[in-house]
Amino acid sequence: MKNNENSREVLTLIERSKNTNAGLGGYIIYMIILLAMLLIDTVYYGTHVWYDVDYDIYTGLFQFVIFFYTTVYLFKGTEGYRIIYGWKRWALGCVFGVWTLFSAYGAWISLEQTGEEIHSRTGYSKTEMREIRQSYLDAGYTEKDFQADMISEISSYELYKRIYGLLYIASCIGLWKWTVSVKNFEEQKYDNNEEDDADE
Repeated sequence: MKNNENSREVLTLIERSKNTNAGLGGYIIYMIILLAMLLIDTVYYGTHVWYDVDYDIYTGLFQFVIFFYTTVYLFKGTEGYRIIYGWKRWALGCVFGVWTLFSAYGAWISLEQTGEEIHSRTGYSKTEMREIRQSYLDAGYTEKDFQADMISEISSYELYKRIYGLLYIASCIGLWKWTVSVKNFEEQKYDNNEEDDADE
């Protein structure tokens, strides 16, 4: 019963794919763009201790657009002559839906910090860093105490970024592993037809 439902879903998605205007890329193009953005971010943050928050605003908005379109087409099940079906379709669609919300939230937070410079190792703006430092001094702590806690913050932030990067990469790989070329299905169907003819 389940196989019949999957077969009907696949046939419907294949028919939809024939009316796509996305070209041959589709999901794979989204994957390449997102991985390229991760690489650019990694290099940029690695070479800039302090950077203008405008960078986060523009990249956040661009990511939002890519994640949004990827999510829409994952729920539709077809994009660029590739399809995704069954539970993987809904699971990956929900994952990219979450990424869409995260990117929108990140862009919104960055917009509220317009004009600031951000510390790439902690995520704090210069204003926030000054306020934290002053709060330490007001509480009777020394400059060394503040610096020691900032080093701890950097370690925690680096761990967060590594986890974020791994989940990001895993999500993108899902676009490669879980989406299937329509051409593959058509070739399988052709091979099956040939086998049936041979049996007759």
